[in-house]
Amino acid sequence: MIKLIWTTVFLFSIPVSQASDIHDWDLITDQVMGGKSEAMINIKNWNYVSDNVMGGKSSGALTDNKKYISMQGNVTTQNNGGFIMVRKKVKKISSDKTGVRLTVRGNGEKYILYAKTRRSFPWNFYGAEFVANDEWQTLEIPFENIYAFGYGSQYKVKPSSLGFLGVMAYGDLDAQIDILNFEIY
Repeated sequence: MIKLIWTTVFLFSIPVSQASDIHDWDLITDQVMGGKSEAMINIKNWNYVSDNVMGGKSSGALTDNKKYISMQGNVTTQNNGGFIMVRKKVKKISSDKTGVRLTVRGNGEKYILYAKTRRSFPWNFYGAEFVANDEWQTLEIPFENIYAFGYGSQYKVKPSSLGFLGVMAYGDLDAQIDILNFEIY
C-alpha cells in the first residue's frame, strides 16, 4: 500500500515540463487486451475551418459529444467555396509510422482524410477519400495512399513533413460525420 501511495505521489509530482506536452499523450484503453472501455477524443486539440476564409459560403460546426466529436454543416461550391473541415496540429511523425487510423460514422457521404505539410501554401493539401457509413467503422489509411489532392498532381505525401491532419467534407453536400478515434499508427 505504501509503495502504491509513493508511486502515485511521484507520478503526480512530475512537473509538466518534464512529463512532455500532455496534449501529445495517447489515450490507451483496455481494448488492446480485449476490454470494453471506450476512448474519448479531446475536442481541445481540434479546430474547425471552412471555405469562409476565402469567401466561400459553406457553413458548419464542430461539436463535442464527450466520447466523440462531430462535424456537421452544409458544404457548397457557391462563390468558389466547397469545404469544411476539422483538423489538428501534429508533431513530426517518426519514420516507423505507416498511416492514419480513424474510427468514424456518418451519413454515407464521401469525406477526405486531410493532410497538410508544414511548408505548403494554404491552398495545397494531400488527401485520401473514404465513405463514412451510418455505423462506426475503423479505417486504416496508409500514408502511401495519401496524394496531392485536387491539383492534377499524383505526388505522395512525406509523413515527416506533415503539420496538420484532419477530416474534410468537399464539394456540394450536407456533411455529418462523427470521429471517435484518430491516431497515427
